[in-house]
Amino acid sequence: MIEKVIEEYNRYRAPEAEAKIIDKKGNNVKIWIKVPCKTCGLYDYVEDILYFMEEFGLKGRIVETKEMENETGNEFIVRIKIKN
Repeated sequence: MIEKVIEEYNRYRAPEAEAKIIDKKGNNVKIWIKVPCKTCGLYDYVEDILYFMEEFGLKGRIVETKEMENETGNEFIVRIKIKN
């Protein structure tokens, strides 16, 4: 189901923001997310994933957000714990 969430997220947020599942274990999912820039509402883009989850009947919370070490500075790994 989380795959559908990310598909829908990308449909409405790309090309400004883009997300991809990189790991899924039990109720934990790691998502790579690219945003326009760190200061352009990073957490708004990240929290939007939670809103899309709700549309599919899922609840979750952001457990961790880590900046990736690269030259763009606008790619992050977000870990979300799915509650149901």
